[in-house]
Amino acid sequence: MKYFELEHENCKGIYKRGKPYTISIGAGVCFGIMPDWKELTHEVLVKTVDNTLSKTDFENILNNLGWSLDSLLQAALNRQIENKGSIDEFNEIMQNALYDSILTNAETYGIKEDLKKFISDPFRRDNQAIIPLYDFFKKEYGNSSLFKISEFLLEAKKMGFPPKAILTFNADVLLHSLLTLMELKEMNDTVGNTNAADFSYKAVHHVIESDGHKIPIYHIHGSIVPYIGKRDARENLVFPENSYHNVTGSTHSWQQSIFQYYAQRTRMVFIGLSMSDPNIRRWLSHANSVLNQDIINMTGERKNTTNHIWVTPKSLSNAERELKKLGLYHLGIKVAEIDNWTRLKNGMLNLIS
Repeated sequence: MKYFELEHENCKGIYKRGKPYTISIGAGVCFGIMPDWKELTHEVLVKTVDNTLSKTDFENILNNLGWSLDSLLQAALNRQIENKGSIDEFNEIMQNALYDSILTNAETYGIKEDLKKFISDPFRRDNQAIIPLYDFFKKEYGNSSLFKISEFLLEAKKMGFPPKAILTFNADVLLHSLLTLMELKEMNDTVGNTNAADFSYKAVHHVIESDGHKIPIYHIHGSIVPYIGKRDARENLVFPENSYHNVTGSTHSWQQSIFQYYAQRTRMVFIGLSMSDPNIRRWLSHANSVLNQDIINMTGERKNTTNHIWVTPKSLSNAERELKKLGLYHLGIKVAEIDNWTRLKNGMLNLIS
C-alpha cells in the first residue's frame, strides 16, 4: 500500500479528480482551544460524582476499569438523575466544561460577553465586536488546526472547489463561528462594514433545517452553545453511553443517513479524529462494502476502493505506519501523514491543487 504525505507530490491534486469531497472533523481540530474527551470527562465527573477527584486518580480509574469515556459520562448522568437532577442541568455542566477555557481566555481581553453572544448567534452581532473577536482568535489560536482548516475552507470556496459538506462530531460550534467571523472581517476590511457580508457555510443542527443553498456543516453529535437558541441541538448530544448507542445503533438515524450518503457519494477527509471509534468504523465498513459491490456488479472486477483520506501526524516508526495503513484499508481509507498541524491549510490546498 502506498505511503502518502499530505504536502507531498503524491497527494497533489488527487481530490481535484473524480468525485467531490467532504470533510469530517473531530475534537482534535480544537486541540488547545477546547478540552479533549478525557479532560471533559474528568471535569464532568468532578462536578457530578466526586469533587475531590484528581487527574491522577482519574487516570488510575481509567486504567483499572478499562471503560470507554462515554460509559463514564453515563455514570455521571446516572448520578445526576439519582440526585434528582435533570438532563438540562447535566447539559449545562457539559456546556460549561466545553466553553470555560476559551471564555476565561476571552475575559482577559475584555470580550467574554461578546464571544458568548457571537458563539450563540453570530447573526445577531455587535459589529463593533467583530475586529476584537477576530484579533483574539488570530493571536491566541492562529496556529491551531481550527484556524488553519477555516482558512482553507474559505480559500477553497474562492478557488471554486470547496467540499460538498462538512460533518462535525464536535458539540461546540467554533468552526462555523470562526468561518463566519472571518467572512465578516473580510467584508469589513473591504468596504468598512459588515452589512453586505455573504456567507459560504451554513451550520445544520436539526433534520428539518435547510442548508439555505450554502455548504452545510452537519452537527452529527448535536450541538450546544452558551445561550440556548437555534444553534442548540442538545436533544442530539452524544456524550453519555445511552445517547451514543441510540444514534450509532439505529439504521435509520438522521446522523447515520447523512454520514452514509456522503461516504458513498463523495471522498472524505478525516481530520482531528483518532479513527478508533468502533461505530464510525462500522459506518465506513458498510459504505465501502456497498461501493465495492457496485464495482463488481458493473465491471465484474473485485477490488477495494480507497477513496477517503485520514490526516494523521507522522508515525513514530515504520511498524506504526504500516499498522495505520493496514488497519484502515478495508474501510476504504488511505493514510496521509502531516509534519505539523500548523501545515494543515497548506496540506489541504495541495490535496485539491
